Amino acid sequence: MARNSQVMSQEELLRETVAHLDLNTGKEIKLPAAIVKILTDKKASLKEWESAIGLYQVAGASGLLAYLEGLDSFRQHFGTDRTAISKEQVLPCQKNSSHFAL
Repeated sequence: MARNSQVMSQEELLRETVAHLDLNTGKEIKLPAAIVKILTDKKASLKEWESAIGLYQVAGASGLLAYLEGLDSFRQHFGTDRTAISKEQVLPCQKNSSHFAL
């Protein structure tokens, strides 16, 4: 990724965080903004968001990035392709304009 035409390192990308509600615990957590963007761009389902948050809390960013790299393959294997989604299936994240899918 680049910011103002400069390539950013993985560490720089993961440093920026946004507040997000963990629906399993009801607590607010800080997720890397880049991860939120990837999940949003992939139109992640609620289950995928929950899995990603849980994995991030246990394995950290590197474990979560491995999960995200394989997400499309998981979807193809299990027949849960999320390429077509309606606006009614999208909920906003806290304190930003990102969204996630149900």
